Amino acid sequence: MKRLLFVVAMAMSLAAMGQKVSNKLSPYSQVFIERSKAGNVSPKNGLRSLATGVVGTSAIIHLQEAGNETGLAELGVEINSRIGSFVTAIVPVQKLEEVAALPSVKRVEVSRPVSKRISKARKASFVDQVHQGIDLPKGYSGKGVVVGVVDAGFHYGHVNFYDKQRQTLRVKRVWNQSKTGKAPAGYTYGTEYTTADAILKAENDAVEGSHGSHVAGIAAGADTINGFYGVAPDAELVLVSMGEEESSILDGIKYVFDYAKSVGKPAVVNLSLGSHIGPHDGTSTFDQACDALVGEGRLIVGAAGNEGDAGIHIRKTFTADTLKTFFKFVDESTKTAVADLWGEPDKDFKVALGIYSMKDKKMVYSTRFVRALGSSMVEQLNGNGYRGELSIVPDTSSVTNKANVFIAAKMDSLSEDYRLCLLSTATDGTIDAWAHDAMVNFTSNFVSGFTNPDFDYSVGEIGGTANSIISVGAYITNLSWKTLSNQNLNLGAYYTMSDIAPFSSQGPTVDGRVKPDIAAPGMFIASSYSNLPEDISSSEEFLVKKVSFGGKDHYYGMMLGTSMASPFVTGVMATWLEANPKLTAEQAKEILKKTATADSYTGSIVRQGDFQWGYGKVNAWAGLLEVVKASSISDVYTYVSQGAFEVEKNGNVLNVRYNTNVTNGTLTLYSLDGKMISTTHVGNTEAGAISKVFLSALGKGTYVLQLSGDNVRRQSIKVLN
Repeated sequence: MKRLLFVVAMAMSLAAMGQKVSNKLSPYSQVFIERSKAGNVSPKNGLRSLATGVVGTSAIIHLQEAGNETGLAELGVEINSRIGSFVTAIVPVQKLEEVAALPSVKRVEVSRPVSKRISKARKASFVDQVHQGIDLPKGYSGKGVVVGVVDAGFHYGHVNFYDKQRQTLRVKRVWNQSKTGKAPAGYTYGTEYTTADAILKAENDAVEGSHGSHVAGIAAGADTINGFYGVAPDAELVLVSMGEEESSILDGIKYVFDYAKSVGKPAVVNLSLGSHIGPHDGTSTFDQACDALVGEGRLIVGAAGNEGDAGIHIRKTFTADTLKTFFKFVDESTKTAVADLWGEPDKDFKVALGIYSMKDKKMVYSTRFVRALGSSMVEQLNGNGYRGELSIVPDTSSVTNKANVFIAAKMDSLSEDYRLCLLSTATDGTIDAWAHDAMVNFTSNFVSGFTNPDFDYSVGEIGGTANSIISVGAYITNLSWKTLSNQNLNLGAYYTMSDIAPFSSQGPTVDGRVKPDIAAPGMFIASSYSNLPEDISSSEEFLVKKVSFGGKDHYYGMMLGTSMASPFVTGVMATWLEANPKLTAEQAKEILKKTATADSYTGSIVRQGDFQWGYGKVNAWAGLLEVVKASSISDVYTYVSQGAFEVEKNGNVLNVRYNTNVTNGTLTLYSLDGKMISTTHVGNTEAGAISKVFLSALGKGTYVLQLSGDNVRRQSIKVLN
């Protein structure tokens, strides 16, 4: 199965460094600097042109104190977002070390690459009840809420992004961060489109790929005509076609929140993205910045990751022995390996890289062991059967004081018999090692003494580890479909319906928190595809529908991944924000914990949660009932249409007008905590008739009036006394 990964093929190496590089530069930054000096950095590595014409790179700068940017402008740094004591910026490549040396700067992190995390779902998660308003004051569909999607591979004008009547484009803003043009106010790069005409004219953001279109359609598609609509079909959309690095993602999140604030609406941002370079404990610069961005009416939802079965993690507790494991290249043609190792606070460990002969069953080359609390090392290899560069760069977290070693290897040639391997040793303590899943996995290769990976701690950075992000795992709701070419595909023999998806990353975080927070449908989901010829021709077995609209062809198709589960929950959050525009991440997580569905597949999930399922399967409807119950709504409904009846409040009297004949009808008044206050049997009434409900005996507050009858389903309206 084709995996939807954003593979950033960066040739990682490090020139001989002599003296220890300042610990104000992250390990990735050090590697980047040395590669740039050697002329081995391409535009794909996050390079951008500054206004001065100088080549810069995206970075996150941690200031000593918020607002103190002394010296940055003088060195040509262009700042984009200000998030507490962090700023995202474009830094002249040749000035990175000078920027790090500024007294006002605590740390510089060149932005690391990220990867994309790639009907029946609505029914399984009770979204239909949310839309229908069953036992709710009304139906909820994300109206008055902004859904932001930071991704790539968008068809901006897809029919799914119009309203249900196909009259109005709901995409209100687009920021293509990779296209040179007029940048948004306050930013120094990319092109912004602010009108429907400009958005439709731009059409697409890439030459291939549908990831962004698919994600946005799941969260907020509105093509009810063809049945491919999403969870929040009435929400506004803001699409950020991201760059390839962390800082651009932070800029995108802030851009969405700033737009939502400008129009006075709450917002939820989806991140179907990930990386495994980082501490996986919520203390990375990216995670801290996300924590600073969220708040009342500002939520972030992220994909937990697709590495649940990929073998990218090893935990080792030392007793004076050595960890040995092999790198397995995802793409043998690149032979590039990146890994990140983290120890315990104030404890040292050592790392080396080696070349092992499978034929002779011995190590034919090994670097020296580098201390995690020591200095960097580089080896230029040119042996018999192997040639390349190996880099080992130590660092220490200023937040947790954990030792960290970043590894980058680029093999220009490697004999078929040889394998690149990782070695680590210590006298005591525990380390966690993660392979960059876009490039390599770990394996024992069935060699005695070498270690296989485990499948714990595989929730990713970006979408999976921040305290503030609602992280989402994936379960199976669909295994069969009819393709556009009329073929019937069925994968039921290989997977189990309703079970966790085999790829869904699992926790916990290194600091012991439950992640993911919740599980949602993510295998297989039908949603919007871009209409690019290359993408359509290469995805024939996944395409399920072609629609003609506006003189163009629009496509729908299947995808799988926590990339698909995440926007499902994003859409759910949009409906919750409609009910409570001040909902916080903490409140949302508590409601998810309280209302998630447990079944024979999740098992009995205790309140502490589960490291595969989080707190269970998302139940959009049960959660929304809790949101409504807890919300303080100040709306006074005057002739609010609710299907079978309407309500007009006149003082302490509710005048109930029926829009249809009702058989054996009953009006019931409830408090928001679900307690029944009064019941009035109205019997058989005709359309246009009026009944009265008296509130004079009630205190001030919000109540719910419900109508039921033999010929009408239960319907409710919220009223304020």
